Formats: sequence, C-alpha cells, structure tokens
Amino acid sequence: MFRALGRWIKAVGYLLTGQIDAARRTLDTNPHVMRAKYDEILREKTSRIHQYKQADVGDYGKRIGDHKVQLQSLLRELDKLRAEQADAVAEVITSREEKELADTLSGIAKDGTAEELQRMRQLRQEVKAEARISRELAGTDTKVQEAEFMEFARSSQSDSEFDALIGLAATVEKPAAAAPVQEKPAALPE
Repeated sequence: MFRALGRWIKAVGYLLTGQIDAARRTLDTNPHVMRAKYDEILREKTSRIHQYKQADVGDYGKRIGDHKVQLQSLLRELDKLRAEQADAVAEVITSREEKELADTLSGIAKDGTAEELQRMRQLRQEVKAEARISRELAGTDTKVQEAEFMEFARSSQSDSEFDALIGLAATVEKPAAAAPVQEKPAALPE
C-alpha cells in the first residue's frame, strides 16, 4: 500500500512538472517574455562586466604601481650601466696611454727598429746555417779543416818521426836500417 501511494505521488509530480514545462514553453515563445528574458540576461552580463572592470582597475592600479617600481629600478640600472660604460672606456684609454708613455720613456717605443734588427739577425743566422750545411754536403768543410791543419803543421817546428811519416818533417834522422825517406807532397790522399 505504501508503494502504491509513493507511485501515485510520483505520478502527480510528473503531471505537474510536465504541465509546468509545457506552460514554460508556451510563455518562452511569447515575444514580450522573450524580450524580458534577454533584457535580464544583458543586465546580469553588464553587471558582471562592471564588477570585473572595477576589480581589474583595482588590480591594474596595484600592478601599475608594481610596474612603476620595477621600471624605476630598471632605469636606475641603465644609468649605472651607462656610468660604468663611461668609466670602463676611460680606464682602457688611460691604461693604453700610460703604457705607451712608459714604453716611450723606457726606450721601447714601437718604432720598428727593434723588430727589424731582430729579423736581420735571424736572417743572418739562417744564411750561415745554410752555408754550413752546403759545405758539409759538398765535403769542402773537411778539406778546409785539413788545409788549416797542414798549414799549422808546416809553420811549427817538429822533429818527430810521425811528422816524417806523414811528410811534414824537413830532415829527420833516420835509423841505420831504414831506407831514405823522400819528402812527400803536403796534401793528404783523399
């Protein structure tokens, strides 16, 4: 029985709801009601827009204040960088001028003579080295040394048997059993 009563109440509710929905549909199709609903929706939207604007204006005011502080800070940094730039450029120019002045006073001015002199010395060393290599490759280096040795040996007095053997001694006492030694030319065999 309670179940039947519950079903009856639901049916009445559905009936009323259906009638209300049907009545609402009828009213919604009325042009005056439709205009009134649109007007109400526009008022609500306009009211929300005004609320957002006021909130945003308040937020923007705070944000603008924050941005002003940040902007002023950035402008101060720019001023500091400009001053630092001027100081850095001035320091570099001053340092260069001090160095040039010190070099001039100490005699190390950049006139190119020291570099030219160094280059000439280097060239002289290279030419001497090339000549020495050429002499050694041609064999004339040993011939020059041999000639110098022979000249020295002739100019000094020597009585040794060794000098006689190589043909440098003028007169050498010969042992009795030995054959007479003839004077040989001064050049050594090659």
